[in-house]
Amino acid sequence: MFIKWLEIISRLSNKKSIWTSFENKGLVGIIIRPALISDADFILNEIVSVSVHGQFHPAYTFQEHQRGLFHQIVDVIVTGFFPAENGNKKGSMLICDFRDELAGFCWMTLSKEGVSEIYMMGCTDRFRRNGIGTELLRRGCGEFPGKVKYHVARVYKNKEEDGMTPILLKEGFKRLGVQTAKHTIKYERKCEVLQ
Repeated sequence: MFIKWLEIISRLSNKKSIWTSFENKGLVGIIIRPALISDADFILNEIVSVSVHGQFHPAYTFQEHQRGLFHQIVDVIVTGFFPAENGNKKGSMLICDFRDELAGFCWMTLSKEGVSEIYMMGCTDRFRRNGIGTELLRRGCGEFPGKVKYHVARVYKNKEEDGMTPILLKEGFKRLGVQTAKHTIKYERKCEVLQ
């Protein structure tokens, strides 16, 4: 019963209730929509499954970290905020449905300084190479209109050549360099006009 109430609250609090279908762009069957509470398990499982292969932090493979991550996912879906060290950031969670199946997600944050970060993004292995990552990235980068100075993304060094890097480069992100302490490579794209 409690989960059902959270689902209702999630739907009511999510002002972006418009779903985007890409069938008119040749991407038949892709729908990008705001995440619901019922999507939280899928998002967590996607993060855990690719963490094993080094695409997200390996700590997410441990159950004690998964509980905290699950609560963060639910917080973003329900409240639209992401707890951060220097105060809450705005947060957004998008889901991709592909041919009536959950196929990917995009987790965005926005700092008070106008930095929109692609915090985490993933696509289920069997649905890759269908344009899902590109569409999730494009829609995610449009999540905070009028507030974004630039977008950033970080990619784990051992996965730089696959996954998200080619999409970032194709979409105009520039490689800024290695963040040694985080074992990541930072990418950035400035906004010409505040979105």
